[in-house]
Amino acid sequence: MSSSRAGILSIVGAGRVGRALGKLLPRRGWRIGPVLAQAIKEPGWPPPEGAACKPSKKDQDEAKTLFGLGKNAHDTSNYSDAIRYYKDAYKRDCNAHLLLKNLGKVYEADAQYAQAVEAYKLYRARGKPTGEELDLLDAKIVNLS
Repeated sequence: MSSSRAGILSIVGAGRVGRALGKLLPRRGWRIGPVLAQAIKEPGWPPPEGAACKPSKKDQDEAKTLFGLGKNAHDTSNYSDAIRYYKDAYKRDCNAHLLLKNLGKVYEADAQYAQAVEAYKLYRARGKPTGEELDLLDAKIVNLS
């Protein structure tokens, strides 16, 4: 593209790819618009925590079923379905915090790094990992940010 006809580009996600594009494209004559780093908010997400989280036995059973569907979707690289299943499972059982870690892994596998970071941060806050798991999680969050 010639510098006399520069385009404007907004980058969604400020992970490694977003940062690289943010450095490269201006040298090629592009103007960079706003960088959207936050995951898009959706109603009911994240679900309540603590005393406000009271899943019934039925909710927990449905969450286990949805987890299985999400794991199968993840294992077959069907990331959009895996994300939907894991989120639906966590909405039903908001005490099953490992679902957030799984959600982060799916987002990461799908190169949705900003969403992966959000899921990992939520897992860190709610799942309260300790020791080596916490250290590895913190390193992953830094690496993906």
